[in-house]
Amino acid sequence: MNEANEEQLLKDLKIYYDADADLNLLQNRKIAVIGYGSQGRAHARMRRTAERTSSWV
Repeated sequence: MNEANEEQLLKDLKIYYDADADLNLLQNRKIAVIGYGSQGRAHARMRRTAERTSSWV
């Protein structure tokens, strides 16, 4: 990636924070976490720790 592409990517990047999420949309729903290698498992553990229902796919 060259410097011009990297600068454009950073301009287009949208960072989301916890305050941007409406967690009410996730209440009483099952959430599937899909990832590569250990990432899916790590995210699922994080969600489970946060008292969300996670499913293995």
